[in-house]
Formats: sequence, C-alpha cells, structure tokens
Amino acid sequence: WQLGKNYAVEVGVLGHIRISLAELNDELRTTMTNTEVAAARERGETRAAAHRAARERFAAQIQAEPDSRPMTPLRLMGALADVLPDDVAIVEEAVTTTNTTFERLGRLRNNTGYFGHRGWALGWGLGCSIGASLAWPERPVLAMLGEGAAMYGIQGLWSAARYRIPVTFVICNNAQYQILKIGARGLALPQAAAGRFEGLDLDVPEIDFVGLAKSLGVEAHRVTEPDELAERVRDSLLNRRLCLFDVPISRTPQSRLNYG
Repeated sequence: WQLGKNYAVEVGVLGHIRISLAELNDELRTTMTNTEVAAARERGETRAAAHRAARERFAAQIQAEPDSRPMTPLRLMGALADVLPDDVAIVEEAVTTTNTTFERLGRLRNNTGYFGHRGWALGWGLGCSIGASLAWPERPVLAMLGEGAAMYGIQGLWSAARYRIPVTFVICNNAQYQILKIGARGLALPQAAAGRFEGLDLDVPEIDFVGLAKSLGVEAHRVTEPDELAERVRDSLLNRRLCLFDVPISRTPQSRLNYG
C-alpha cells in the first residue's frame, strides 16, 4: 500500500474502515472539549438541513420533468423510486441514467446491498446482480443497466435462466455510449467538438433486447410508459421473478452527469 500516492494526506491510516473509525471516535470523546463538541454538532445539523433541502429540490426537479416519449432518465428513475421494497438489493450500471438517484431521494432503506458505479469500468453490473441474488436468496435484486454496459456480459442472462436466479433487469436504453460522449466533450476532442462520435452509437442496427433476452431463456418486455414500468418492476421484485425490461429513454446528449 502506498498511502498518499495519488492524494496527499496529513495523517494516513491503513486499516479496516469501520474499526478504525470506531477507535477514532473513542479517542475523540476523550480529547474534544465541550466547545468543540458543540461546534461539531452544529456543523452536523447544518449539513443535515442542507442535505434535506437538496433532496427536496431534487424531488421537485423530477416532478417537473417533461412527460415526453421516450421518457427522460429522471422520469424513469422517479417512476421506480416509489416501488422499491425495503430489502431490495440494487446494482446500478447505467452510468448516465441512474446518477445515484435512489440514494439522493432517500429510497435506499437498507444499508447493505447497494452497488453503484465507481471506478468507471463497464461490464460488471449484470454479473454482479446475479452474484448478489446468489448471496442473498431471500432478497429481491434490481439491476439497472445501460444497454452498452449490458452488452459486455449479456451471456450472463443464460446463466440466470439456467439456474433460475431471480433478478429484475431494467435496460436503460438510449442506444449509445453516452458516458464516453460526455468524456470526449470534456476532453475537448476534435471529433466530439464537431458532434461526431465514431463507434459510440448503438442504433444501426438497434439491439433487440427483448428478442435477445428471450433467446437466452429470460422473460422480457419493452416498456415505454413510466406507470407501466413501475407496476411491472414492482410485481417482478415482489414475486421474485427473472425478468428483463427494455426501456427506451431520451437520446438527447447530456453535457454533464446529473449528480446535483
């Protein structure tokens, strides 16, 4: 381990995070003055209030989304946010769609079982969701996958069908590698500046995820309405079914990720 290799630190700590933080808390209780404790509590309350306000603004933003077809990414996420079981395990690998929306809305009621996109590799989500279901057979598992990310490991659907692993897959389908387009624009690459993205569109031909999933033994449906999607996903999660929903979403280019 090379502590501070990429980011300089004043004090580097190598150890189990939970245990280390617990020990640090114990030390702080014996070293902080009453004034410092009061100041820390005030900072926490201020940040909690700011967090609640940000959550309320974000919820209002989703409500104000245009009711267009294909639905916008936020409309898709908003439709699903209210139908998640308390014990659901969620795998998110729809990088420009999910944007930690469930987390930011406070819909993750269980402190385990949330796997978001970190590290910016693609292709791990489908297999991860199958593994999560095997690890927690008593919990429903929802996999939110971009169509590009799903194609890295689409053969995993066959394994899910063969071994009857009940994962609910939602393909957030904008027919492109939009995260790479955003990155290309951010780097001011010449072709991106001219609006040309060689090899980053998945629309000629478009991938028939319903037909593809069925060929691998998985029940699948194409869903274009937010309310229908919410009901279908609710039913699939509650009844522990193996099912895939291909959901077309807006292809409008984003200039940045919507992390708030």
